Amino acid sequence: MRLLGLEPKTYGLKVRNSESATTDAAMTSDDSKICLASCLAFLDRESPELAAVARAWDTLPEPIRAGVLAMIRAASGKG
Repeated sequence: MRLLGLEPKTYGLKVRNSESATTDAAMTSDDSKICLASCLAFLDRESPELAAVARAWDTLPEPIRAGVLAMIRAASGKG
């Protein structure tokens, strides 16, 4: 018989299966669309202006992107 000290009882809880609960790649965090949607939802709450930039980024012409990046670098002193 083992004596118990201050350690909590686990009632036999342990990892019994090392495999993922799902093997469907569309339902994992590796899916970039799900990850992007999650990040944008967070940005909508925390920084709506930044979320608008992120949503529009892929549709912006290259000169506009370059200008935005130049302004960010200039403002941060990394220009």
